[in-house]
Amino acid sequence: MPNSSEIRLQLDMEQARTGKNTITRIDSLDQFGRKRIRLDWTVSNEDEKRFLETSARYIATWNASARLPPLEQIHEQELSSKLFDAYHPVGSCSMGEGSESVVSLDSAVQGFRNLWIAGTAVLPSAGTANPTFTALCLAESLIKKSLGPV
Repeated sequence: MPNSSEIRLQLDMEQARTGKNTITRIDSLDQFGRKRIRLDWTVSNEDEKRFLETSARYIATWNASARLPPLEQIHEQELSSKLFDAYHPVGSCSMGEGSESVVSLDSAVQGFRNLWIAGTAVLPSAGTANPTFTALCLAESLIKKSLGPV
């Protein structure tokens, strides 16, 4: 690779859990007669602060190595896309045993019969990898519980 090649490093981080990021059913109906949902999701000031502090520490640690080419932080105004984004929102239907949990440990929606969730909404956090494979594993687990081995 030529020395003039531009290399960009992307830092992915999880958001802090908050009850402010929610998915709610609302009374209006869509074109198929189903209740609509409202997604309230934002990157908080605390998330932005944590990201900037972490990236500054990462860059300082990287640049302390004499063997690596130096990194510099790209600021939002220099990018064609947003600096902060939510790629894989998760955790909107928390899984657990407590009254605050939407879904029980077997993926059943609390307070409903014959309703389960096999999706990333039950995950407490996404990590930095795409959570689709985990959602597929949850679905397979539900299928095995209901139908037996496939």
